[in-house]
Amino acid sequence: MPVLMMRQLLWRKHYQIGIQHTLIDTTGNFGGQAFKDIIEFKAALLKREPAFARCLIE
Repeated sequence: MPVLMMRQLLWRKHYQIGIQHTLIDTTGNFGGQAFKDIIEFKAALLKREPAFARCLIE
């Protein structure tokens, strides 16, 4: 299994602060497309790759 896939499978779902575990809300919206996790966010970025790259270099 590629290393990148392993990292996505092991992606953190919560933060631990002392003995308390706080869930991470991974949902969002990018360019009008909703996503629920990092995999869907990456797919949304790749659909608009030229615009995203242009934004980074301006």
